[in-house]
Amino acid sequence: MKRLIIFRHGDYDEYKNLIETCAQDLFRKARHIQEFVGHPAAIFASPIKRAWQTANVLNLAFGNVPLFEKNELRDFNALSIPYFAKRFALEAQQNFADKDVLVWVTHEPSVHELLGITLHTSEWIVLEAPEWEMIFEPKFRKIYRSVNFLTAQGYSANEAFRKLVEWTMDELSDEDAQKISSLLK
Repeated sequence: MKRLIIFRHGDYDEYKNLIETCAQDLFRKARHIQEFVGHPAAIFASPIKRAWQTANVLNLAFGNVPLFEKNELRDFNALSIPYFAKRFALEAQQNFADKDVLVWVTHEPSVHELLGITLHTSEWIVLEAPEWEMIFEPKFRKIYRSVNFLTAQGYSANEAFRKLVEWTMDELSDEDAQKISSLLK
């Protein structure tokens, strides 16, 4: 099964920099997500600062996978996102046919325009389909929000909520905290 994890960028300050506590939370979540979804083959991100910083934090958590800038994932490209999605699915089928997990880091208007789903900052969803060319086809794909992804893995709703809360409470090593901090400078 092919899985595309779509993240909305994390919270940011008045200078459009990702907030460090949010970056740490994203790092913790990403470490756990790959336990359930699989290790990503690549990350595709909007070049806007808050999204690019989010992608770099995720990349650190995922263990340094290829990171690609995609202008089409910018927040002001919401109307062109369905066309990009079709091209992306074809490219993924050609370039990542043997891979099962890819990641997008984008903005709310893009996700809403493509899927009709509102994503809050730092939230993630999983799209799942048998092949990459089907990942955006409603009749072939499934969409999971974070909680219902875990319930699909066999957790009760209460257990899924507890697990997501646990992920945000994990201790970070001093080394990981320093790496995250240096990414944001």
